[in-house]
Amino acid sequence: MFKIPKQEYAVEFKELAVKRAKSGETVGAVARDLGLVEQTLRNWVKAAKAGKLHAPGAKTVTPNLVECGRPQSLRTDMPNIGSILKEEIIRLSRKECRSQVEPTKKATIWQRHEVAGLKRQVAQLARQVALLSRKTLGASAVVPADDGGKPARFSAKGLRVQRERL
Repeated sequence: MFKIPKQEYAVEFKELAVKRAKSGETVGAVARDLGLVEQTLRNWVKAAKAGKLHAPGAKTVTPNLVECGRPQSLRTDMPNIGSILKEEIIRLSRKECRSQVEPTKKATIWQRHEVAGLKRQVAQLARQVALLSRKTLGASAVVPADDGGKPARFSAKGLRVQRERL
């Protein structure tokens, strides 16, 4: 198991946090606002009462470096340019993708419409074929002869005899 490195804060940052906690704000609210653990701020308040907030090995920080002691999430002087660029790149890439995909979507919709129309035509033609086949099967299969209206009848024996004559 590894040990989490100890976070170091500037003395001015600690004093500011303790001052806010003593001014009437709750310790929890100040800690959340500054991005601290509540118990850390309680320890600082207790040390300030005892006069030990300035430890012997404490770093002295110039006023322009006080901001460095604050957590990254609270630094508001300069926005994080990397995150701004990342968001802008994402926005532009989505816009470009939409412009490339939109014509394809429209073509797909049109083609689906055409396929549905063709399917309707095929179904209609299939119904017509079925209707016509029923009509032709229902008609007589007997071919009328030219001599007196008698239907022609064929048998295998009669055909064999006729072939032998030829």
